[in-house]
Amino acid sequence: PRPPLGTGMPVDGGPPRQPGADRTPADSPTAQLGTPTQVTFRAADGVLVHAKLFERPGGPAKKPAVIFVHGGPPRQMLLGWHYSDYYANCYAVNQYLASRGFVVLAVNYRLGIGYDDLKALNPRIVMCSVSVAGQTGPLSYKPGYDYLGASLAGIIEQIGEPEHTPVTPPMAIGDVSTGVAAAMAVGFALLNRERSGEGQYIDASLLDTYFHMHELTVPVISMRPGRFVPKRTGAMHPTGAPCGVFKAGDGYVFIVIQQHEIGRLWRAMKRPELAEDARFKTNRDRLKNNQTLREIIE
Repeated sequence: PRPPLGTGMPVDGGPPRQPGADRTPADSPTAQLGTPTQVTFRAADGVLVHAKLFERPGGPAKKPAVIFVHGGPPRQMLLGWHYSDYYANCYAVNQYLASRGFVVLAVNYRLGIGYDDLKALNPRIVMCSVSVAGQTGPLSYKPGYDYLGASLAGIIEQIGEPEHTPVTPPMAIGDVSTGVAAAMAVGFALLNRERSGEGQYIDASLLDTYFHMHELTVPVISMRPGRFVPKRTGAMHPTGAPCGVFKAGDGYVFIVIQQHEIGRLWRAMKRPELAEDARFKTNRDRLKNNQTLREIIE
């Protein structure tokens, strides 16, 4: 097993060539990588599940084990490096865990077993599931894409200019944040196991992660049911002024000013008379005249 390299066949014959062979770092641990074993088994519903087993020869008779569950099609269960960077990274993680003495069973997302099955074998086991909307309910079988979690949580609806369509954020905020939250939960579960001897099941979802990120919408709707309808405010913050993205001479600048700081802004702009302008006296006044204020600043 080695990092994937493109291979070309010369049209005039001859041996295949690997143009990127010289790009493999000299210190790449290729010789230390093991070859996983192909594993297949039947799930409870009869579906054939594809997996691969990573284990270094030798060592103690009993080794710590990790069940690494992927989310994707069976083709990711190649016994070598995958052409997709995500699956290649997963393969690298499995190889690393094996090098540290773990037995790793990498399984396609149709695992066929649940926490109750594993707990019966080992009550100390800690299991973590990461999905788009949890393991129960009508959304539990939906694919777990970042943007689906953001949509279900009402995040995407709040991003963009009010007169245009919502905007898709070009970052995997939910994927990363849910992974971090899940890792923290696993750490605390392991700590609890050391103290109590009991394992835990952790259900982490993109929907929960995104939902608790709402700064304004969820709290205000909870306090004013039926009286508040969230709206997109584009580059400007919905409750503070001035607060948002403004045009500058060489691009854009983000400005956030609290009430006690507003005088400093007027002085920096060399517009001290704005301190006496009734349109900009308080934050409420500035919000009512936000577009005018934005034009003055820009």
